Amino acid sequence: MFEIIESGIPGLFRFKPAISKDFRGEFVKYYHARFFEEHGLETNFGEVYYSVSNRHVLRGLHFQVPPADLTKIVVCMRGKITDIVIDIRVSSPTYGECRTFNLNDQEEMALYVPSGMAHGFYVESPDTLVHYLVSKVYDPILEKGIHWRSAESCLPDIQPIVSVRDESAPMLHMFDSPFVYRH
Repeated sequence: MFEIIESGIPGLFRFKPAISKDFRGEFVKYYHARFFEEHGLETNFGEVYYSVSNRHVLRGLHFQVPPADLTKIVVCMRGKITDIVIDIRVSSPTYGECRTFNLNDQEEMALYVPSGMAHGFYVESPDTLVHYLVSKVYDPILEKGIHWRSAESCLPDIQPIVSVRDESAPMLHMFDSPFVYRH
C-alpha cells in the first residue's frame, strides 16, 4: 500500500502514500491503521492539525517528553519545506544525528517521526501549509524543544525567522534527554 523509504535513523522514514488519479483529480491516502499496525507503527492519533507559514520561517525543533511523548506524520500540502529531525534518544546509535527531508506539494511524500526525535521544518516557499497527525494531545507543560542551531549543519539557512520560544531553547548538549532507544 505504501512505499517506505528508510532514513538511516531507526524508526524514522519517509513514505509514499497510496494515490489514485483519474480525470477528476486525485485521491491520496497517507494513513491506514491496518498497514501501520502490521508494520509495528503507531496507530492511535490524538490530534490532527496544520500550520501555515511564510518563507524563511523555521518551526522547531520540538517534541513532547514522556508520558506525553508523541509520534508524528507530517505532510506538506502546499508549498515546500525542508523537514529536520534529530535523534535525541541517548542510547541510540544515531543519537544527535540530524536528517533532512524535502517535502512539497508536488512529490506527495509523508514523513513518519517516532517518539524520541526533535522535529522542525524550514519553509522554502511563501504561504506553505503543513499537515500533521500526532499520537498524543498537545501538552504545553510537557512540550519541549532544543535550539535550532543544534541542527545547524542540516539547515539550508543560517538566519531563519524563529519564534522567541524557539530562540531560547537549550542546545542539544545542554538537554538531559529522557528518551531511551529500544531496539
